[in-house]
Amino acid sequence: MPFPSILIANNILQLAFRDDRHVCPPKLNRILWFTACEYAKTGRGPLLPEQFEPWSRGPVARSVHGKFGVFGAAPINVYGKDAAGKAHVVDLSRNSELSAVISEVWEKTSVYTPNVLSDVATWPGSAWWNATANKDRYITADALAADTSYVKMLDLPASR
Repeated sequence: MPFPSILIANNILQLAFRDDRHVCPPKLNRILWFTACEYAKTGRGPLLPEQFEPWSRGPVARSVHGKFGVFGAAPINVYGKDAAGKAHVVDLSRNSELSAVISEVWEKTSVYTPNVLSDVATWPGSAWWNATANKDRYITADALAADTSYVKMLDLPASR
């Protein structure tokens, strides 16, 4: 079952605030991308209910861009909130596999700049690269699961 994109983004921001690491919207979208790719490899289906779009500088979850894009290149300093003004996260204590994926991807990606993460996400042979080459509007969940172009650079496992 997919999780709301903003909730997963808030889980990532929770780690950023805890570790006092700056995360701007492009960096958040790239970390979300690698998290979605890794989660797709678990065989539990897509992480998010929306598909990533192959924008010029990398994959973007439109709802996350819409919620946090106002920050531009500045660090995000608030959680995404719902219509009632409340912020929510996914309860990771109820999903150890998701917790492990988010933690591992955060550990491996949070040290990089948004530009480096964009470069890694858009390497030749990546799901983003293939979608762009094919002029696809979206990057499929199957393409995320099959993408291993970034694994060596980010020191992530080749399979889950």
